Amino acid sequence: MVGYRAYDHRVKQAIASTSNPYLFPQLSFPLSTAKTWIRNGVRDVVTVADIDNDRDTLIQKIARLEHDLQPCLQSESRSCIGS
Repeated sequence: MVGYRAYDHRVKQAIASTSNPYLFPQLSFPLSTAKTWIRNGVRDVVTVADIDNDRDTLIQKIARLEHDLQPCLQSESRSCIGS
């Protein structure tokens, strides 16, 4: 049984704004779905700018956090956690 699929709001917006249901052929969603976005438009989406980062930015942030945590992870004391 195929259930409801959720698609990224940026993909839906790009298809609706260009009126091109074939814009992302590699995603293989139903043509009728893309045509619905074009015909009806898409709902507004609210995102948080700090969370809406690209992959490279997120990897850099994780690496920085891991680096900052190294002293805590290497010590036997857990005094630095939660401070």
